[in-house]
Amino acid sequence: MISARLGVASVIVGAICICVCSAGVDAQEVKCDPLTALEGSKSGYHKRANRCEGLYVTNVSGRSLAATSFTLGSLRYEMKASTRLQVSAPGQRSAVNVRAVALPARTYYRMDAVLAPGSAMLWPVADVLLPESLSDSRIGVFGWKGQEESKTLVPLRVAAEGAPPTSGKPLLTVQANFDAQQVKWRWAPALEKQCQAFGLWQDAISRPVTASWPVIIDLSALPAGVHCLEAAAQSGTSATWPTLKLRVEIVAR
Repeated sequence: MISARLGVASVIVGAICICVCSAGVDAQEVKCDPLTALEGSKSGYHKRANRCEGLYVTNVSGRSLAATSFTLGSLRYEMKASTRLQVSAPGQRSAVNVRAVALPARTYYRMDAVLAPGSAMLWPVADVLLPESLSDSRIGVFGWKGQEESKTLVPLRVAAEGAPPTSGKPLLTVQANFDAQQVKWRWAPALEKQCQAFGLWQDAISRPVTASWPVIIDLSALPAGVHCLEAAAQSGTSATWPTLKLRVEIVAR
C-alpha cells in the first residue's frame, strides 16, 4: 500500500505549436515552441510543413514520472523513406494537440501538431525519424485537449498510410527518469472537474526497471468516458514516490 508520503508531480507539457491538417493534406500557418534546436543538425527542431519536429537541447533535473504515449494499440511502422504515418484521434469532436517524444534517455526529440476535429495528419518518417534511427519502439505519441491547466489525454490511432484501420487497446506509457523498484497505478471516474473515489493501487510492473524504461499500462478495462488516473514509482534508494496525476479519456470502441 502506498502511504500518504506519496510525492506529487504533474506532467508538464509546454505550449504547443499550432498547425491544422485536413485529411492529412492541408495545413495552416504553424508556430513552433521556442525550443533550442540541436545546433549543426539537419534534424533540429523547427517547422516542417504540417508540424514542428526535430531534436532539441534541454536541461533535466530531479526525479519525475511522465506520460510519454497514449495510443490505440501498439505503434508499428517500417523504417523506410516512403513510409508516412497517418495520425488521428477517433471519437473526438474538438481540436486535439498531438505530441511525439523519444523514449530513450537523453534523446531529446519532439514532434508537435494540432488535429482539427475529425481530421487526420500525415507524418513522413523520412524527415527525422529515419535519419535519427527513431524506430517504432523508440518513440511515444499522445494527444490531449483542453487548456494546459485542465488538459485531458486522449488516445491516438497511428498507422502507416493505407494500412487497414484497427481498433486496438488504449495503451498508456509512463516513464520514470530513475531506476524504479515499483510502479503502481489507480483510477477513478471523473465528474466534471472532480475525481470520484479511487480504486485500489495496481502493479504496473512485475520486476524492477531501469531509468526511462517504458512502462505500458493497459486501460482497456476502463469504461468509456473521462477518468482520473494516478501512477507512482519508487526507487530502491528512496522512500518517496514521485506521482503523476492525469485525466484520460477512453473512447467507445
